[in-house]
Amino acid sequence: MLTILTFLLACVSATTATAQTAADYKAGGPVAVMAEKRTATDSVDNLQSSCPRLALRTNLLYDVALVPNVGVEWLANDRWSVALNVMYIWARNDMRHRYWRLFSTDVEARYWLRPQSCGVRTGHHLGLYAGFYRYDFEFGGRGWMGDANYGGGISYGYALRLFPKWRERFTLDLGIGVGYLGGTHKEYIPDQDCYVWQRTMRHHLFIPTKAEATLVWYPRWRLFNKKKGGVQ
Repeated sequence: MLTILTFLLACVSATTATAQTAADYKAGGPVAVMAEKRTATDSVDNLQSSCPRLALRTNLLYDVALVPNVGVEWLANDRWSVALNVMYIWARNDMRHRYWRLFSTDVEARYWLRPQSCGVRTGHHLGLYAGFYRYDFEFGGRGWMGDANYGGGISYGYALRLFPKWRERFTLDLGIGVGYLGGTHKEYIPDQDCYVWQRTMRHHLFIPTKAEATLVWYPRWRLFNKKKGGVQ
C-alpha cells in the first residue's frame, strides 16, 4: 500500500512540474526574466561606458591675452574631479624690445556641490589648487622677470551648460581663487644688447591668484567590452 501511494505522489509531482514548465515557456517565465535582467544590465553597462570620464578645457581669459593654454579634467566620481592646466608662450622681438613670455601649470581638486552621476558637470563647485609659473615681460623701456614663482589657494566656481540642443557637450566654467603667492620679481632696463638689472624683490602675498572663464568640452568617447563576434 505504501508503495502504491509513493508511486501516485511521484506521478502527481511530475505532472505538476511539466505543467509549470509549459506555463513558464508560454508566458516567458524564468527565461524571459533572465533575458530582461541581462538586457537591463547591458544597458546600464553601455550607459556607464558612454559617460565621459575626461574633459578638455581652455581658459578664454588667457586666450584673449594671446597666451595659448589647454587643460584636462578627470571626473573621479559624482562629486570629485581633478583638473590639470598648462599655458605657454615664448615670444619676443629684440629689435623693439618686446618680450611676452609665460609658462604656468596648476592642478586643482574640485568638489561639486550637486552630485552628478554621468556626463556634463554643471552647478557650483569648491576647490583647492596649487601652481607654478615663470614669466618675462618687456615693453620697450622696462622689463619684469620671474624665474620661480608658486602659489595655491581655495577656489569657487559655477559651470553652466552651453548649446543644450547640440550633440556635443560644452560648458562655460566661471571661477575665482584666493590664496598665497610667493617667489621673486626682477626689474631690468634694456640697453642695446644688454639688460641692466634694477632690483630684485621677494614677495609673499595673500591675494586673488586665479580667475577663469573656461570653455569645457566633454567628448563622446564610447568604450564597450569586446567579446567574441565583435562589439556587443
